[in-house]
Amino acid sequence: MRTVTLTMPGDPRGKGRPKATARSGHVRMYADSETVSAEHAWRWLFVRECPGFTPHSGPVAVTVSVGHPIPASWSGKRKARALIGEIRPGKPDLDNVVKCVVDALNHVAYDDDKRVAWIVAEKHYAESPQTVATIEFQDES
Repeated sequence: MRTVTLTMPGDPRGKGRPKATARSGHVRMYADSETVSAEHAWRWLFVRECPGFTPHSGPVAVTVSVGHPIPASWSGKRKARALIGEIRPGKPDLDNVVKCVVDALNHVAYDDDKRVAWIVAEKHYAESPQTVATIEFQDES
């Protein structure tokens, strides 16, 4: 079993809702530019970490840990409570962050996102905002 851990510094980004436009009577769906940029960044991180990797065709486990920035306006007491997990962050939705990571690595880390068999995710406040994704490639049985 091989494991790859990717760390994306900065504020977490969830997958945005698809946009739609109509041209000549046909509807075209597309992703917003922030989602496209975030997915490109995840792909770039994976390719940099695993050059020449062939997309895995077996089961995959994904763990995502999302560290949100602590608002500067918070008191020291409130910041301390946030750092020990007594206060949890709101937006973006955790499932949208996971979706952004999983979709970004489709056809790069695994041959199809249907290979993702396990997901563990959590969000918390952190001194340094970042999103950490760990991908475990399970042996094919």
